[in-house]
Amino acid sequence: MDSENGARQIAWQLNHDAALRAHARDSDWQKVMLESALKFAEGAIKAITLTTGGAVVVGLAFVGSIYGSEPILAKALVAPVFLLAASAVSGAICAALAYVAQYFYAQASMRKLHKWDHPYVDSTTGAGWRRVVGGIAHVLAVAAAVASFGFIIWGGVLAWGVLAQ
Repeated sequence: MDSENGARQIAWQLNHDAALRAHARDSDWQKVMLESALKFAEGAIKAITLTTGGAVVVGLAFVGSIYGSEPILAKALVAPVFLLAASAVSGAICAALAYVAQYFYAQASMRKLHKWDHPYVDSTTGAGWRRVVGGIAHVLAVAAAVASFGFIIWGGVLAWGVLAQ
């Protein structure tokens, strides 16, 4: 009987140790994923904001400087500058959506149950829809970033067409 209890104790200890390792791996993975996603989003959003914001400032300064001497040209450049501003707004929308995505991903990641039986880590109720909302916000943030670059390219092409005449 003692050997049976000893075997159960050893099995329990092995299972317990495996559960602790699974819990630690899950926590480490969450931390790495959150840090990498935040760094990526932060870098991309900074690039978009700096690029589009600088383009708007340069465009407005140029239009303002030529308005007195060449008002027709200045008025023709309003549409390209507007597109540059739309690009900056899309960058801001991207930043907001990236925040929403990260918020819901983090909320889904915290909706886990660490157990002492296999599989040791399970998602709980509410994690699924939070992942879905995070995914939708993520896709929309990427779409806003692509739109931002599309607006800046479109505005640049229009400006080039106006200035090349």
